[in-house]
Amino acid sequence: MSDLLLPYEPVGKIPTEELMKRALSDLKEDPKCRKNDIAAIQQWLKKEPHLKNAPVDDEDMILLFLRGCKFSLEKTKKKLDNYFTMRGALPEFFRNTDPKQPILQEILKLGIYLPLPNVYDHLGRQVLIMRFGNYDPGKYSPEDLTKISYMIFESAFGHDDQGQIMGFAAVADMRGATLAHMVSFSPTVMKKSMTFFQDASPARPKSFIYIHVPSGFETMFNLFKGFMSQKLQSRLNVLGNNVEALYDQVPKDRLPPDLGGTLPMTYQQLTDYWYERVMSKRDLIIAREKYPDLSYWPKSIRFIHLERNQITQWDPRLNALHGITHLNLEDNELKSTAEISNLRSLQKV
Repeated sequence: MSDLLLPYEPVGKIPTEELMKRALSDLKEDPKCRKNDIAAIQQWLKKEPHLKNAPVDDEDMILLFLRGCKFSLEKTKKKLDNYFTMRGALPEFFRNTDPKQPILQEILKLGIYLPLPNVYDHLGRQVLIMRFGNYDPGKYSPEDLTKISYMIFESAFGHDDQGQIMGFAAVADMRGATLAHMVSFSPTVMKKSMTFFQDASPARPKSFIYIHVPSGFETMFNLFKGFMSQKLQSRLNVLGNNVEALYDQVPKDRLPPDLGGTLPMTYQQLTDYWYERVMSKRDLIIAREKYPDLSYWPKSIRFIHLERNQITQWDPRLNALHGITHLNLEDNELKSTAEISNLRSLQKV
């Protein structure tokens, strides 16, 4: 299924003229300066040895990051550096990403990550669905699940002007989630994934809504929140099983029938749609593996271990990863490991 075959017209679309006004007021995006800003970033990329493989000519990508940084050139440089450097420094997320691999094919066909194409909430934000209980935690690794999430979300945001400008609202449908799902993500994976999301992704998260929440969710949720900024934490909303409260935040006509909505596209149809979208971008996904050339960085990345959980400690010169230089091992990580151990003990009972 392609964009031309979507079984509905765009929902919640903001007229272009109004959207550009919002871009100017909210993001400082001045159409008169846009080309010069893009050119400035292109020139900077060309001068950075470790980013020599970056797609300098991809103006859409640069515009995405400029919007994600409210057109601050310095913040855009920093976030792009973060993005490309972390892709090289976190091979568990960004290597072996060929979506034709059997295990990645299986995950794609599960429909865990489902942005709603051309669907925006009542505030104009792109709507995403995440189904965190829709897989076998004993079969699929958190690293492979994370790979697929990045493939899909980058495809969703890459050319969606409204999503880039207005941000997104995510709905996490937790049906099927068990304790096994919750403990499969170690504190290490959570921290690395959240660091990339907050410090390297150009996406603009505005709301995270959790619905059909299982019992025992709170402990793991609080652990995960510990890796989030205060700003991101303030945008979390756990609704339990209160579906009516969901409709207050995302109207029914912006939700699939699987969530009681009237959008004429089911979870399965969305799964098929994103499978095709990702496979159509296979060459680009594989090409991204060459970002960046870390041979130009000092050999200063080192690893330490804590109770069999690999925690990454980065040299301060890797400014792209400055956010996780100090790990608070005695407090945060040890406490997290203890909580995980307790949860695993409960799982065996």
